[in-house]
Amino acid sequence: MAGTTGASMTREELAGSYVEIPLHVQLADISDADVMTNLVPWFNGTVERLIVIVSTPVTTADDLSTVTVQIGSTAVTGTATEMTSANMATLGVVKNNAATGAPANKAFTTNDTLSLVASSTTAFAEGSATFILVCRRAM
Repeated sequence: MAGTTGASMTREELAGSYVEIPLHVQLADISDADVMTNLVPWFNGTVERLIVIVSTPVTTADDLSTVTVQIGSTAVTGTATEMTSANMATLGVVKNNAATGAPANKAFTTNDTLSLVASSTTAFAEGSATFILVCRRAM
């Protein structure tokens, strides 16, 4: 499919394609609430991964938050990504969790909403990260 664009691909060619949705976040802005709220996908698919890449390292101790992908208000099994002062202290560190839940738990339609939700948060004083929500198109 070299040289093809999404607009010129057939439905069958688009099925199985990955879509990456990036979101840059200041870690000090994370609380036990939505980090991203109600993104409506433009396709049917499955949540495959949540990747977090450290953009600005954390320097203070005892910071913590766990971010999970939700479809509607249901958490997607296997996407909980724990961020701590220790594992967010180096520029470029990648935290990568595969969504391992049953297909019914990670499948969504164009009518669903996708959110990133933080829990167990002890506020970060500094640092930033880019979250990349990786989804796969379905037919």
